[in-house]
Amino acid sequence: VYEIDERLIDRTAQWLKNQQNKDGSWSPDAQYLHAESWTKIQKSEILPTAYVCWALGDIGDRSASVQNALTYLEKNLKAAKDPYVLALIANAFVAVEPHSTTTMEVLKQLVGMAKQNDDAIYWETDVSSITFSRGRGADIEATGLACYALIKSGKYPDVVSKALTYLIRSKDPRGTWHTTQGTIIALRSLVATLGGMTEDVEAVVSIIVNGKKISTMQIDEDNAEVMHQIDLTDYLSDANTIDVNVTGTGSFMYELTRAYYIPWKELLKPVQPPFIIDVTYDRTELVVNDIVDVAVSVRLMRPGTAQMVMVDLGIPPGFEVQTPTLDELVGKKIQKYSITPRQLIIYLDEVSSKQPVQLSYSIKAKYPIRAKVRSSRVYEYYNTGDEGVEQPTEIEVSL
Repeated sequence: VYEIDERLIDRTAQWLKNQQNKDGSWSPDAQYLHAESWTKIQKSEILPTAYVCWALGDIGDRSASVQNALTYLEKNLKAAKDPYVLALIANAFVAVEPHSTTTMEVLKQLVGMAKQNDDAIYWETDVSSITFSRGRGADIEATGLACYALIKSGKYPDVVSKALTYLIRSKDPRGTWHTTQGTIIALRSLVATLGGMTEDVEAVVSIIVNGKKISTMQIDEDNAEVMHQIDLTDYLSDANTIDVNVTGTGSFMYELTRAYYIPWKELLKPVQPPFIIDVTYDRTELVVNDIVDVAVSVRLMRPGTAQMVMVDLGIPPGFEVQTPTLDELVGKKIQKYSITPRQLIIYLDEVSSKQPVQLSYSIKAKYPIRAKVRSSRVYEYYNTGDEGVEQPTEIEVSL
């Protein structure tokens, strides 16, 4: 994609090795941001050690530093009781010693931790990932990491096939895997399965909705890598049956997505949402050029601390955010902010259940209008399902 100075990799590898402890491990970051989430790991050095060792092994480094790291991981294998941690260890061993006895033992132990649901296999983790993912997001990362290690080792092809099935089914409607890291890891596994494999593709794909054929596509080597998108809106009724028929040679992946709207009054709200966000405007009836002060309060309802929290605030149509009021918050209450035509996005390092985050900013009315502000939302960047939503507010601006 972009040429870089290869010496950058060498310098970075040397910097990493300079941070290594005498016992071959690497310690968590100085701020130890994972202090709460990694308490289930007996030795918190295991996870970063596996991660760094894998990175060095992946560039072909077989130095004493890497060997010492593997020795440390081997000595502490019994403490790696979580699939996410063991998957990282597996990748480290596969990258450096793909055929060693210890590598085979790690892979066997990892496969033994897998869970099966019908024809899909996945790994379920109880710890927070390096990027703070939890729950389903962390499970996708753990499964992707385990799958990648098995692919690179060339072992357990049946398990790999079922793990890929889980990853494919875990895609969200946008075609990604809920988080940046989950998407990268899932794609890495899917791409790794391609290897040097080539496949003859010559097929006709038909889309049938409620017994009626609505589209036929000829797929061959010239367009096999193109994403074909078909809108079924005009062919749907209250209950629908959709068939995808393939005749010819080649294997294909497909995804069905739908969009729908629910009135706010009918929206089911969780009994105890992970977050609560309150957005208050000091007035909702004003004239052009008036300034409105907006107060925002974000509370974490579960015990502990949420890391890397995003606050997505709606901007009323025809209003302009007064950035000086936000600039004053950067480095104090917020990490940074960004503005789009319809939203103000605020980045928070963390939100503690012990202390809500409260901040304020100003917006200016530029045009006469009566409209509803889009809903505001707070969520963890790597756990988008943990969220709180504030209903839209109506604002009226007159001349």
